[in-house]
Amino acid sequence: GARVQLHRAKVSERTTHVVVADMRAQISHKYYAALAGAKCLVKPSYVAACRRNGALLSVAGEHEWSLADARSREASSEAGRDGAESRKQLAGDASEQRLCAYEHWRHASERAFVGWRVLVIMVARHSDTPYENILRLGGARVVTLSLKELSVGKVEELAVTHAIIDAEQLDPSSKSLEFLSKN
Repeated sequence: GARVQLHRAKVSERTTHVVVADMRAQISHKYYAALAGAKCLVKPSYVAACRRNGALLSVAGEHEWSLADARSREASSEAGRDGAESRKQLAGDASEQRLCAYEHWRHASERAFVGWRVLVIMVARHSDTPYENILRLGGARVVTLSLKELSVGKVEELAVTHAIIDAEQLDPSSKSLEFLSKN
């Protein structure tokens, strides 16, 4: 049996499907986590069809988001291009880009961030940020350090390939920051 979690705070390794109502809408961290983790993006119609069937359905077909969805919307809105239509066209262009990325990563042989070693520097440790979740689902190894733990030696020891830093929280004269920017 399937487990459905409505309004769950984050996508996890156990997540298999993420329901996206409208690809033109503001995209959340859940979308990016689903993309990085190669999760299946489905329309609300998928949930209704599974309910009618009494079991999970194969996703291929009409219930999974595809590039064809964005292109069919674009063709149907070719009418006037006043201010409102121009905004809709821009949203359509963005949804087409999102769906291109989705189709690429959904069928890629490895996830988006495989091989990355990412250092996340925070003022103080707390639960995972949405960015850490996205990176982990995409195959990155994520290490979080607080400002107090940050040192050149620690950064060298971790052999990071990428760093995410809240620049407002760091002292610009920090030797660790200087080291990170050069490497």
